[in-house]
Amino acid sequence: MTTFKRQRSKNKEGLVEKGQQFHFQQLVAILQLLDVPWARRPLDDIHIQFGRIEGMSSRRGNVVFLRDILDEARDRMVVAMQNKKTTRTGDIEAIADRLAVSAVVVQDLRARRRNNYTFSWDRMLSFSAQSGVFLQYAHSRLCSLIEKCGVQKTVDIDVSCLHEQEMHQLILLLARYPEVIEDMLASLEPCTLVQYLLKLGHLVNSAYSKLPVKGENSDVAQARLLVFDCGRQVLSNGLQLIGIQPLKEM
Repeated sequence: MTTFKRQRSKNKEGLVEKGQQFHFQQLVAILQLLDVPWARRPLDDIHIQFGRIEGMSSRRGNVVFLRDILDEARDRMVVAMQNKKTTRTGDIEAIADRLAVSAVVVQDLRARRRNNYTFSWDRMLSFSAQSGVFLQYAHSRLCSLIEKCGVQKTVDIDVSCLHEQEMHQLILLLARYPEVIEDMLASLEPCTLVQYLLKLGHLVNSAYSKLPVKGENSDVAQARLLVFDCGRQVLSNGLQLIGIQPLKEM
């Protein structure tokens, strides 16, 4: 989101909490009286509002710092990963740190910008719910599939092999990615992309569980592998657009 903020700053736009709306109304009215050209635009194009986070607490008391939230999220992820039998990485603390950032970013961007939301550790750090941890899990699972399936990837596939409903739904959703990006930029609503990625992650997981690559005949295996690889690429691109570095294992 850093890129978006820099672009807005050049156009005299401000990303400011919605409680400051009256201040911006006064400011723009004054600027219009001064005949400042860019202040003639609608107020919603100048004051980019966002909601408040409710129910936050940290080890240090009522004043909450982002570093405290990230540290605590990392520590909780370390414990969760140590207790999971499926954990594959040896550097748990480094991966947990990346998962903490993913969890915080996705929780903050998954709802509409102006909406208030209630902070929840359980929801934010869930491996199976609407979370950044889940998106990282979906991406790393696809990386593992592509690496270990033993099938050579090619773009020259037999599309008639892709007759399952899960594959059709996945392909149609992947095709919507450019449209989702355009909608996000037009509305300045990152949740458009985040909700798309969450839907993609769940659909990928469903297809992954039902439609294996390894052990299938060559045509079917290559066709499925290409779709799964496209899913991995879109997940990776989308995560990076919201400032998250995708994990290959966790």
